[in-house]
Amino acid sequence: MASRARGLDFQALDVPPSSWGDAAAVSPTATDGSFIVFFPGVGFKYLDLSLGNSSWRDGGHFSGAIASHIGMLHHQAGDSCYISFAETPPKSWACYQLVCKDGKAPSPQLSERLCLPGEIRAACDAGDGFAALAISSGQLRFVDLASGKGGKGLKLGEAKKCVALTRLAKRKVLMVRDRSIGPEFLIIEQDEFQAVSLQRRGMLHTSSISPVGPLESVVVTHEEEERVLLCWREPVMMNGGTPNGHTEQGTVCHVATTTLSDKGNLVRLPEPSASCQVAAIASYYAEWHREGSRLAFHLRDARYGLAVASGQASIQIESKSQQHTVSTQTAGSVTLVYSGGGYAAIKWQLPLFSLRGLVARRSDEESRQVRRALDGGAAALSRKRKLDEGNGLKQLSMQGLAELVRRCGALQKDDVALLKACLKPEDLHSVTKTLLNWLRLHQGIPAAEIKKVAPRMPRLASIVSFLKAMVDAFLPVMSATGAGVAPEDIEAVLERLVVAQGASRRGEKLYARAREACRRREKPRASEVTKKNLEIQRKLKAPKVEISVLRF
Repeated sequence: MASRARGLDFQALDVPPSSWGDAAAVSPTATDGSFIVFFPGVGFKYLDLSLGNSSWRDGGHFSGAIASHIGMLHHQAGDSCYISFAETPPKSWACYQLVCKDGKAPSPQLSERLCLPGEIRAACDAGDGFAALAISSGQLRFVDLASGKGGKGLKLGEAKKCVALTRLAKRKVLMVRDRSIGPEFLIIEQDEFQAVSLQRRGMLHTSSISPVGPLESVVVTHEEEERVLLCWREPVMMNGGTPNGHTEQGTVCHVATTTLSDKGNLVRLPEPSASCQVAAIASYYAEWHREGSRLAFHLRDARYGLAVASGQASIQIESKSQQHTVSTQTAGSVTLVYSGGGYAAIKWQLPLFSLRGLVARRSDEESRQVRRALDGGAAALSRKRKLDEGNGLKQLSMQGLAELVRRCGALQKDDVALLKACLKPEDLHSVTKTLLNWLRLHQGIPAAEIKKVAPRMPRLASIVSFLKAMVDAFLPVMSATGAGVAPEDIEAVLERLVVAQGASRRGEKLYARAREACRRREKPRASEVTKKNLEIQRKLKAPKVEISVLRF
């Protein structure tokens, strides 16, 4: 196994074997690493991978049929657990309560069966205890996952081709469906009064990409940006074998990302292998494919498609057929992969993707040394702090504070993390006093004189940036009653910042006036100019126009 991104780690978990055959449907539960699996003719079984000892336990006997291509949804309300799914044929939606008494799980109890005016094309968890169903008649309905009751459907028009449904926010879902002119997206929301409304609709800008083949899945990878990951399969055609001269030889998987904004274009990501299965995991997506008894995967960033990790896990396939597809479900930080009666599980530790960190690892030795020096800033200052405490100095030294202030000049979020690692709440009083003295010195003495006498003293801009980061890092502590920072110190700092802001504005005005004075020209005397000079003078008063000529 290999990882190419800092902070990213994963571990292959041991999954206990099962003797109930192939799984028809798997659903994650609210517990990290816990799944519920349906085996035809057997019923429901819980698979717990959250603890060190993985185990199966009974969830209830059920002899009915579940539409496996729709899946099922598990919901927990207090001590009660419910399972909802589309029956076969997928024209009804059933909700069952899973009962467990004295460690035994009898048959689930039917809560509600909802008959629909068409076949269920897609279903997803809409959050807040509701599920969203896309129906072939063109309706979309929200269904309660505890009672199984559904509200009034929203008519969206009949969709003749594939439909994909995913959660965008709480009680807000995104529907993507194929149309003759391209993929169309619709955002539907249910309010607190259970009224369903269409919030927005539009076309995904495919640019030069034209998805050919059925849409397989759509997953939201970033809610604020409304960034989605689309996956579809395109048939591979070969010459010969049919009257029209072509025959289908399997399918190939394609992955693309886009935003739902008006200017977002579809960007195709690196093409996986033909036999792989793509599954989204947080802000990443994994390509899974079987190699005999081994399960190989490649983890990529969902925005750029860059490979950040790869590895293998063992999977015991009970069936000898090689036609079993690879399916995945993710519960928290654990992804369960199942195919042909075999199971494999990966536990992830996925940080926010850093393109800068990935590129820096591929740069030359000089850049790597710079990155190590920058990343080691917090560790170096922490070691210095521990050394000062070892010498009996409980407060941060003047030299350490000056170095810390100079380092706070990059992104605000990096500064906040650095301050939380190097400062303590009890340091705020002394740090504020020192910064206040430095502000007074900068506002009373020219910067050139300060540099001569104290060359290591931070600049005024660095002190102001440090104060911003300190407020963001310790605002709850500073606002609490009895904190280390006195109110008069905060008022004094605010007064100095107002003075600094006024001085900055005066400097900008002075600079603008100086530039204006340099542009002015001396006017000729009226007694010495001729008619020609007066004409030139009138031309000089005309506004200056800058013209650029472009050659095509």
